[in-house]
Amino acid sequence: LIGLASTLPTAFLSPLAGAVVDHGNRKRILIIGQLVVIASVAILALLYEYHVLALWNIILLAMAGAMANAFVFPALMVSIPLMVPTAHLSRANGMVSLAMAIVQLLAPATAGALLATVGIESIFAADIATFAIGLVALTFSTIPNAGDGNSTTKPEKISLKKSIVEGWRYLAQRPLFLLLIFFYT
Repeated sequence: LIGLASTLPTAFLSPLAGAVVDHGNRKRILIIGQLVVIASVAILALLYEYHVLALWNIILLAMAGAMANAFVFPALMVSIPLMVPTAHLSRANGMVSLAMAIVQLLAPATAGALLATVGIESIFAADIATFAIGLVALTFSTIPNAGDGNSTTKPEKISLKKSIVEGWRYLAQRPLFLLLIFFYT
């Protein structure tokens, strides 16, 4: 159940998230996403501390984190090409992929080792601290939005609603692509 709560919101919100990222302030989206995840972990820690943590709390908080990530990942992925020179783009994308893979690989093992040695409270604190460090880094970063660069062509302005509808229509016309999204989510 927790795994579904951690993945389904991302899958269902991705078309909306892509449109919002295209139309919105990417830095703000990234910061709000970080704040949602920090709040989710803090609430989880408090519920644990006061001995009222239940499975449904974990499921709801996992869903909140997944919903935030549905917006964060597209905002991050489309920001990289705007921040990195074309000559270094493949290397930058590779480094981002490597960092994500390392986190997915090492986080459970590190959490297990920490749980056995320092307790779950320290894991909550470390989790919040790492997201807070990311939040501080975001605050001082310059993250361009579409059309902020040196491009001589202006992107076509379409409404958020039309962009969402076009995204869903695109996916509906490509069922294999939609299936691929669900598998990778």
